[in-house]
Amino acid sequence: MAGTILADDIKTAMRMQHNELNADIQRNINAAILELQRVGISAVAEPVTAPAENPNNDLIRICIEFYVKWQFNFEGEGARYKTAFEMTRDSLSLSAAYREEEESDV
Repeated sequence: MAGTILADDIKTAMRMQHNELNADIQRNINAAILELQRVGISAVAEPVTAPAENPNNDLIRICIEFYVKWQFNFEGEGARYKTAFEMTRDSLSLSAAYREEEESDV
């Protein structure tokens, strides 16, 4: 399951080997996805597929990882991860490859 792959990838990035926080991690992944969709990034959807299935997901996966690390204040660097998330989110929202198609009234 791709959603589990993402959660496992984030746990690995945070050097977690236990499962006690799995539900919290998944909630934060879901919140990050909703935040990305809120700013018009349409290339993100649950489940976030593995990079081999969709190379465009690499930046989205990293952005979601930044969000989770921010929420967990990973290694006391939450502010750094917040900034990284916001900058990546904003960059993705400006890229036509990631934005929702806007309908015109013409």
